[in-house]
Amino acid sequence: MNDLELLRRFEPVLRFTHGELFFPCPVDEYVERCELHLGRADGDGSRMLAGKGTVTLEVLGELRPPSQDHQHFLRFVDRPLEGRELARWLYRDERPVFSARGRLARVGLAIRALDSIFELVSLLRGRVPGGTVAAAERSYQQIRRAKPDYPYYGRVVRRSGYIVLQYFYFYPMNDWRTTFHGVNDHEADWEQVFIFLEDAGESPNPLWVAGSVHEFPGQDLRRRWDDPMLELHGDHPVVFAAAGSHANYLQAGEYLARYEVGIFKPISRFFDRVRRLWNEILRQGDPTEIGDRIAGLLRFPYVDYARGDGLAIGPGESVGWDPVLVAADDEWAENFQGLWGLATTDPFEGESAPAGPKFNRDGSIRQTWADPLGWTGLHKVATPGESKALLETRLGATLNELRSTELEIDALEQALPQLGLEAEALRRSEVYQPILDDRSRTLAESEAALDALIARRSELIQTGEAIQLHIERTEEGDYGDPTAHIRQFHVPLSREEIQESRLVETWAAVSVGGLLLGFVVILLFFPQIWIEAAGGMVLAFLAIDAALRRNLTELLIATSVILALVSLGVLLYEFLVATIVIVVALLSLLIIVDNFRELRGR
Repeated sequence: MNDLELLRRFEPVLRFTHGELFFPCPVDEYVERCELHLGRADGDGSRMLAGKGTVTLEVLGELRPPSQDHQHFLRFVDRPLEGRELARWLYRDERPVFSARGRLARVGLAIRALDSIFELVSLLRGRVPGGTVAAAERSYQQIRRAKPDYPYYGRVVRRSGYIVLQYFYFYPMNDWRTTFHGVNDHEADWEQVFIFLEDAGESPNPLWVAGSVHEFPGQDLRRRWDDPMLELHGDHPVVFAAAGSHANYLQAGEYLARYEVGIFKPISRFFDRVRRLWNEILRQGDPTEIGDRIAGLLRFPYVDYARGDGLAIGPGESVGWDPVLVAADDEWAENFQGLWGLATTDPFEGESAPAGPKFNRDGSIRQTWADPLGWTGLHKVATPGESKALLETRLGATLNELRSTELEIDALEQALPQLGLEAEALRRSEVYQPILDDRSRTLAESEAALDALIARRSELIQTGEAIQLHIERTEEGDYGDPTAHIRQFHVPLSREEIQESRLVETWAAVSVGGLLLGFVVILLFFPQIWIEAAGGMVLAFLAIDAALRRNLTELLIATSVILALVSLGVLLYEFLVATIVIVVALLSLLIIVDNFRELRGR
């Protein structure tokens, strides 16, 4: 099969959420409705190079990167809708209605308070005006009328025994914030799905599926073809596109996405390193998950709705794909390093349009384009066809090393008694002391070498047995747990997590605002006892929140621990000198008692 036939044979089915406004569209139609601008990378001023109707893919392909402090970018919306025009768009009859449970009911009061601060900052720093989505949707409908196709842009890469099928989907707008209460809005959106085949001649064998989901690494999102969590329609995997953000999930549902603000990333990385040191290096458990909770305060909760209850595109569905093969001579994909939508200066990241399928915003080449195997962690995973030969080669090398190790062990086991007798003879004669020192060192080194060889022999025996067993299992078609490579499972929320009561949702919506109003009332009417009143109010809010979310017992335990620690701190501060004297005295007695035990033992 040629590349296009391969892409068509395994092309995914994409399922959307009811309420989605933007679907994969032709890039040529989008570009012709854009302006082309050149601006400073810091967002300070820009000038239009070409107006709407004059920009084409050929024009983009001929552009060369400007100086380091400038950047090319497209602009899809030149005038956001406002006033009555926006109201007519919002309340039009044909607009799909989206409804969802409140996201804030799924997290605690502390995270809701921080989230409210972030939301206020988002409103103040938003660089994409609210009416932009409405104007973009109108222009998108013009594209649909001119060319009602649903294209993907396919690319095929052959490396290391794999055939990588890359499916790129272009959306004219990411409206996650405006339409679905997410993190950001930005013009243009490139998303991608990968299918990895075994390069087995006439009949390529599908092995893995992966999709782009925000900033998550591909290894955790990769699913093996026989994974029961992966839905297949024949040779076509089913992918669930999140509403607004268009992230690609491999299970239907609602996902609690933790958005990490750029300025908090160093703090979050610090806690991640501490947790890794504690859990993985020191091998200590963390039953209270304190590290995760602290890091969670720095990541704000948002929901990605990938329900799959809306439009479905692909084989067997009401509408199919119109594939476009991306070749090496397609200069718009190979050369254009600019942004595919409005460039903004967003201090919290996320509002600026993305670059194309090949490039990052800074002009560097995406790993997904240059090294899809590395992005998904498949460099270290052999294809089934290669596995047996590689395992047999490795088994042969292991057995050869085992044989040479046993020969070395035999030689040392014969030599050590002779060295021991020689050292004993020298030890009984003071005349030969320098020679004795040399022989003693040789004897000690030989003993250590023998111990290391015996340990290595045990490792080689166990390794050889494991390789042989793995060969037998793979010959029987048993390739092990399909999820063994996943370090952080990305699964949808459970039904219980989604179906919070209306009372809990109402409380989540009013709790933070009510808390702030309470502070205002205390400062106005009870200024003399504001500390005690504020503390009591916070405890009352925490208690109500815990009771509604069925976490009251956990709150009481945490409160008791905190009060105990505070009390201990106060006592240590008030009686610091006495505490030091008592501790030193106890240590002295402990040392004396331990020394007397040693004397009695002798």
